[in-house]
Formats: sequence, structure tokens, C-alpha cells
Amino acid sequence: MFIGVWEAVIILLVVLVLFGGSRLAGLGKGVGRSIREFKDEVTGDTKSVDAPQTHQPQGTAQPTRPDQPGATPVDEDPRTSQQ
Repeated sequence: MFIGVWEAVIILLVVLVLFGGSRLAGLGKGVGRSIREFKDEVTGDTKSVDAPQTHQPQGTAQPTRPDQPGATPVDEDPRTSQQ
């Protein structure tokens, strides 16, 4: 009593309609991470899946200056200069 190809396709389509593509992608990512962690635990691998990377970034971004400043400084108040 095995599932045929057409039955598997219909089941996959129903699951896709019920959960949506983005949710299935997140579910696949979670399952893949779980399998990787389980495999690492079984083999005794000491590195963690979520460990931060130790490499340095290739370059540093330099801040850019806008061509026109948002506001220009005013030396005196125009209301007081007309008196």
C-alpha cells in the first residue's frame, strides 16, 4: 500500500495551498537546521550551527555626504535684523 506519484503530487498541492509558499520555505529551513544539528550531535561535532562567524569583513564602508545639506545655518534671526 504505497503512495503513487499522483497521490503525492495532490498531497503536496494541498499542503502548498493550505500553508503557502513562504511558510513552507521557513518550515523547510527549520527542518534542515534540525537535521543538521541532530547529525552534529550524533557524530560528536563540536562546532555549533548558530555560532557566529569569525572572519573579518572585506572592507569598511565610508559614510557619504549628501550633495546639498538638509538645512543651512543662519547667522542672525531675520525678524530682529529689520528693526
